[in-house]
Amino acid sequence: MKKISNQGIYKSPTIQMIKIYTEEGFAAGSAKVRPHDDKNKVYEEWQDLPDDNRNIDW
Repeated sequence: MKKISNQGIYKSPTIQMIKIYTEEGFAAGSAKVRPHDDKNKVYEEWQDLPDDNRNIDW
């Protein structure tokens, strides 16, 4: 008697790679800089805040 095989032809696994080039980057729009306050007055200089001298446990 002849055995009937249900197995197909072996096809070896392959790895495919796609390169995607971006113009700006993924996080380009994640940060916004607004040099004005709520009344649309433009800041003229940096605010001098006191130094933060806390000990932080890691």
